[in-house]
Amino acid sequence: MELLNVGCGAKVFDYATNIDIKADTSLNIIEGDAYKLDTLYEPESIDIIYMLCPYDYYPLQSKALKVLKTHGLLVVTGNYSNTYFRELWMSSETLLENLGYETVSKKRSVHPEFSTSFTSDGEPIEPNTLKQIRLRKR
Repeated sequence: MELLNVGCGAKVFDYATNIDIKADTSLNIIEGDAYKLDTLYEPESIDIIYMLCPYDYYPLQSKALKVLKTHGLLVVTGNYSNTYFRELWMSSETLLENLGYETVSKKRSVHPEFSTSFTSDGEPIEPNTLKQIRLRKR
């Protein structure tokens, strides 16, 4: 199973390929851009993509759909103060379907594994403000 943690910052997962705009070999982070995932991966080659508090990219405009397998999952965690997350959270089902996704779940709380995140200024985000949406590629 191929799992990507896109835009990971310092939040790395041992079981995933961790990607950020700046590589850090000490943290096992490879250089990559959400808008250029299709230059790193073949179409329909990824099972799951995590995007934790997307910074400076819109998940629905990324190349996630192109590299996800049919029925693959896009799991995005964030809060309303994050413009990129808020746009996704507020998207209509019709828009998501037109883009090739279906909503699997929208949760107002997240698994502890996703509950630690930071703002672009490095400030911790209150865990109780984080939400998570899971989309499946149709």
